[in-house]
Amino acid sequence: MSRRPAAWLWLAGLLAVACAPRGRHPALDMIARFSPVGPSPQLVRPYFANLDALSLVRHGRDPDAVERYIRWYLDHVSDGSDGRPAGLIDDYTVHHGRFETPTGGADSADAYAATFLILCDEFERATGRRGVLVARRDRLEAIARLLLSLQDSDGLVHVLPRRPVRYLMDNCEVYGGLVAWDDLQRRLGWESGPAWRAAAERLRQAILHRLYDPGARLFHWAESDGVLEATTWDRFYPDALAQLFPILYGVIDAREPLARELWQRFAARYDPRRGFVVSPSQRVLIDLTREKVLP
Repeated sequence: MSRRPAAWLWLAGLLAVACAPRGRHPALDMIARFSPVGPSPQLVRPYFANLDALSLVRHGRDPDAVERYIRWYLDHVSDGSDGRPAGLIDDYTVHHGRFETPTGGADSADAYAATFLILCDEFERATGRRGVLVARRDRLEAIARLLLSLQDSDGLVHVLPRRPVRYLMDNCEVYGGLVAWDDLQRRLGWESGPAWRAAAERLRQAILHRLYDPGARLFHWAESDGVLEATTWDRFYPDALAQLFPILYGVIDAREPLARELWQRFAARYDPRRGFVVSPSQRVLIDLTREKVLP
């Protein structure tokens, strides 16, 4: 089979970026603020860029860069014309800090969409800037509808359209994303209705009833084919780190005894401030959780 069409698409992508204003790639710029950037090409996962941008917003840093990233993300989500569900976004390979090519896939659909909606909500709330969101309302709505399409009849959310595994981390992020989207719509004066809050509450109840182990006072880190994945505090990832997500995304109130207990059990073993080595993105998640539990 000829690869000529793919080559032309790749060249068109390079030309489009070349015609854009000069400067570092908006998503790579987010990641480079928290993680060392190696030699070209670099793999950019929008999920991690979402978290890095969210950290900037919460600490009042560089709203212009965050807005450029939000615009980039919205310009790169699928509109459904490629045969995939609208609202999906690929990972990208970035060459020489600027020229991008899509990888054709991503690590997840649920977590990417949810954390982006949380970012948009907090960005508008913190800065009052809404022009980029209003101009791309159709893309935002597609991202939100993608989350509903991934929700199963029992309330939990699966990671990708054709991958039925349900992760604790992702489900907590989706809960936060649905609540954030509902809040954002109301502030922007868009018709919201009860569907988003209802879906969020169904999800929260499913997490608490299906993924929580009351005997051990911790959460299972995943469910696949009806089998729950038991958590051990002896394994940092995904087991222990996943215990922070119900706190970080509001599934349980950060002031509840369970939230403080989970944080204390986690920090006793894995607090990077005590020397435990974590990745830059994991450090962001841990620090954001610490700020909620220990304001």
